[in-house]
Amino acid sequence: MEQACRRGKCIDSPSAKTSQVNDECLFGDDKNPWGSGKSCPAFLTEKGRQSCKRPNTLSMCCETCPKYATGWPDILDYRKVSARRVPRMLTNEVKMQRKTTCAELLKNEEEGEEFIQRIVTGDESWVHHYDPDIKRQSMEYRHKSSPSPRKFKVITSARKVMLTVF
Repeated sequence: MEQACRRGKCIDSPSAKTSQVNDECLFGDDKNPWGSGKSCPAFLTEKGRQSCKRPNTLSMCCETCPKYATGWPDILDYRKVSARRVPRMLTNEVKMQRKTTCAELLKNEEEGEEFIQRIVTGDESWVHHYDPDIKRQSMEYRHKSSPSPRKFKVITSARKVMLTVF
């Protein structure tokens, strides 16, 4: 016989009636963390009826029974995703400008040695002050059918220091 947990007490049948209907753990509804139509996992009732308590979060479930700590994304059909890094949020105008500039450079490159000899390089660069997020900070669990989140490159701050190398 299946057992279900309601308000920290285990009952023999999920359809058993109780006098309290608020905040019940009804297995098979949309609030069920184990999926619609699935019964109460065994670890909720493995210590007996007196100590069976409904966990409030999935992390509490994982602490209660370590064997479910790694399996819950599979049960919920979730996957771990990180934000896909995108260089910058480019407008259509900026994209067109980049395209025309690249086309001009390719055209000039076909001219030969004259173009290459006219290129002037320097060893100056700007050092920007900013603290970019690491990839793990953007990691989250999402449903397998949902797209990966996009994260744009961090915009540098206004404070700059010029670095010159000779």
